[in-house]
Amino acid sequence: MTERQKNLNNTAMDIITRGVREYFLKLSLNQKLVAMMLLLSLSLMTVYFLLYFETEKAMYREFENQTAELSKAIQVGVEEVTSIGATDEKRLQGYMKKLNTRGVKEISIISNNSDKIISSSDPGKIGKGLSTKRRELIFKAELGEPVTDEGLAYNVIIPVVAGEKHFGYIHLTINTEDFSVFMRKRMLQRILAAALVFGIGMLLTVYLAKSYTKPIEEVVAVAESVASGNLDHELNTDRKDEIGNLAQSFNHMVERLREQRDLEEKLRKAEHLAGIGQFATSIAHEIKNPL
Repeated sequence: MTERQKNLNNTAMDIITRGVREYFLKLSLNQKLVAMMLLLSLSLMTVYFLLYFETEKAMYREFENQTAELSKAIQVGVEEVTSIGATDEKRLQGYMKKLNTRGVKEISIISNNSDKIISSSDPGKIGKGLSTKRRELIFKAELGEPVTDEGLAYNVIIPVVAGEKHFGYIHLTINTEDFSVFMRKRMLQRILAAALVFGIGMLLTVYLAKSYTKPIEEVVAVAESVASGNLDHELNTDRKDEIGNLAQSFNHMVERLREQRDLEEKLRKAEHLAGIGQFATSIAHEIKNPL
């Protein structure tokens, strides 16, 4: 960035900052309080949602870790079953039925030559040939990509080794749709809760702003009336806070001004009477001593 561009950017920022400052200064006290509370609420909500998304990422990472642990446990279990003796498909099927498949859409064991499914949590697929998709997943696993993310499901391909013999592959399909639905529900609940809290906060902010700015507006109105010469107005308040002290001080000031006005009126009357007396004395003197 050149020096000229930096100067232009600084000038633009100065203009924007000055414009925002001037606009803020033109706002009434009530509007300023509401604007500050609104800005604070938006900042808190922004931080809240950032934390939520970070938490969601952490939960997805934990989900992936649990998927890896489950895959490893299944791999070990299948290896133990197949290492007992000759391969027994019924024994494998019995093991598959005992697995805790919560959140697992399908678990299949694929033969070593990758031509058919020899055991599966879905009995309808046992003995059937592999689809092109499964062959692609096995090919990716052999290239070092055992986990494939397909939006609403994770596909995990794990080799099964009994002793030194490669028995086949485990194809584990974990359904993330329930997890995604759960996260969306939680997010919707949090958005509704945040909106409710935000709405209540804004209503409370407006109420508090009104309760604090209304007495000040009354002070301004009475001050303008006093400035125009009307000293008969006073502020009536039962508040014991700073605004109450301000009202009492203002009433005391108006009372002192009223006393000063009365004193000045008395002085004017006295001066007027003194002037009349002096005038009468002059007339009497002229009568007694005519020219």
